[in-house]
Amino acid sequence: MDIGHIYIYGEIANCQDESANDWGVVSLKSVVKSINSQKQAKEFIVHIHSIGGDVSEGFAIYDALRATGKKITTINEGVCYSIATVIYMAGSTRIANENSSFVIHNEFGSIDGNAEQIAQFATELKHYREKIVQIYIDNGVNKTNDELKAIMLEDRVMTVEEAIELNFATEIKSTIKAVAKFNNSLINKKGMSKKTEKNILNEIASLLGMAKGVKNLKVTDANQVEIDFYDLKDGDVIAIGAKANVDSTPADGEYLMQTGETYVFVSGELTEIKEVQADEVVALQNKVKELEATIAEQQTTVENKKVKAKQLKKELKETNEVLTNLKNIVSKNSLSTKNKKNKKEPKKKESSFMESLNEIKNLKK
Repeated sequence: MDIGHIYIYGEIANCQDESANDWGVVSLKSVVKSINSQKQAKEFIVHIHSIGGDVSEGFAIYDALRATGKKITTINEGVCYSIATVIYMAGSTRIANENSSFVIHNEFGSIDGNAEQIAQFATELKHYREKIVQIYIDNGVNKTNDELKAIMLEDRVMTVEEAIELNFATEIKSTIKAVAKFNNSLINKKGMSKKTEKNILNEIASLLGMAKGVKNLKVTDANQVEIDFYDLKDGDVIAIGAKANVDSTPADGEYLMQTGETYVFVSGELTEIKEVQADEVVALQNKVKELEATIAEQQTTVENKKVKAKQLKKELKETNEVLTNLKNIVSKNSLSTKNKKNKKEPKKKESSFMESLNEIKNLKK
C-alpha cells in the first residue's frame, strides 16, 4: 500500500481509551496506532474534520506526523478549527474542500488559584500562542507574527478563499456537482443497445437521486463489517475499480471476505482482490473438519452425561423408595415390640402378687 490514510474526525483530547474514536475523540495514541498499522505506506493523507480541542495533544499529533519522514497531505473535509489547524499545517500539500472552513483564534482556558498561579497560567497561554503562530509562519503562511495575532484575535470563520490567499491552504478541491443535463456524446449515432441505454439512464437517475427501488450492493466480510459498494446494485459483479464505503467513510485497507478472498481498498477504491490459495483452502477445510469433529465429540459427551444423569436420578428414586420401606418396617417392629412388653407387664404383676401372698402364708405358719 503506497498511500496511507489517517482520519482526524472529532475532538482532539488526551484519551487513552481504545474505543475513543467510536465516540468522536482523536488522540495522539489513536494517530500513532494508525501510522504504525500502515508501515508500508510511502506517504500519508490526513483527513481532517475537527473543531479542535486539547492544545498539547494537537502539538503532539503534529510532531508525530512530521516524524514519519514521509510526504504528508492534509485535507480539510469540513471544519478545521483551533488546534486542528496546527495538525493541518503538518501537510506540505494542504487541500481544502470548497465548502470547508477554518478558525484560528487565541488559546483560552480557566484556572482556580492565587494571583501568582493565574499570572503563570496567562504566561503559558501566551507561550502556546507564540508556538502556534510560529508553526503557521514556518509552513509558509504569508503573514507576519503581528498580522497573524490580529487575525487570531478576531476569532472568526475563515473562508477557503481567504485560506488560499494566506497560503494557509495550498489548493481547493471542488466537489462533483450533479446536473440534470443529458450528455449527447454518450449516444452512438448508429444507435445503442438496450443494455447501454439502461446503464446511461441508471447513471442519470443516480446523479439526480431518483434511483427508486435500486439497492446498493452491500457485502459483509468475515468479521461482520459491512462494505457498501454504492456504485453497484444487487446482482452486479464486484471488480477492481469498484468504489465502496465502510461506516459512511471511504473503505481503506484489507478486508477478509467470507469466501476466503481478501479485498484491498485505497481511498475507497478496490485496487486488488487476493484469491485464497489452494493450500489455504485445504488448511481451512481441515480446520473446519477438526472443529466439526470436536463439536460432535462434545455433543456425544453431553448426551452421554444426560443419559448417566437420568440413570442416576432413577437409582436415587429407587434408593429413596427402599429407605422409605425400611423406615416403615422398623417403625412397625418397634410398635409390635412395645405392645408385647405392655402385654407381659400384668403377668409380672400377677406373679409378684402370688409370691407375696405365699410369703404371708409361710409367716402365719
